[in-house]
Amino acid sequence: MNARPWIDELPKNNSDVSSGNESASSACSLSSSGRSNQNESDQEFIYASGNSYNLISRPNLNRFVHRIDKTATVDEQAADLAVKCAEAFVKDVVMRSVKLAKYRNSVPDVLDLKFTLKREYNMEFPNKN
Repeated sequence: MNARPWIDELPKNNSDVSSGNESASSACSLSSSGRSNQNESDQEFIYASGNSYNLISRPNLNRFVHRIDKTATVDEQAADLAVKCAEAFVKDVVMRSVKLAKYRNSVPDVLDLKFTLKREYNMEFPNKN
C-alpha cells in the first residue's frame, strides 16, 4: 500500500491548478489512478454528488497567513494546492477510519481515527484526563 495515498489526489501538472473549472462532482470523485487492483465494490464514495465541502477557503487561508506574517501573501496556485492537500488528507483519513470500523463490524469511532492517524501519519494526540 502506498505510504502517502493522498499524493495521488494532487494534480500531476499545473494546467488545472488555478483554473477553477472543476465541477463539484469531479472535485469529489475518488481517483483510482495507480490502484488497479481495487475493484468497484471496494471503493467507498463519501460525498453525495453535487455537494461540495470546502475545508479551507481562500479568504480564511489568507487571514491565517496574515496573522502569522503581516507582509506575506499567498498566490492562487499555492492556495489551490493547500486546499487540495487538506481535502485529500482528510478524505484519506476518513476513508481509512471507516474501513477500519467496517472491518470491526461497527460504526466509526474516535479510536479508529486515532489509530489511523498514528499508524499512517505518526500523529499522536494527548489523552484528556
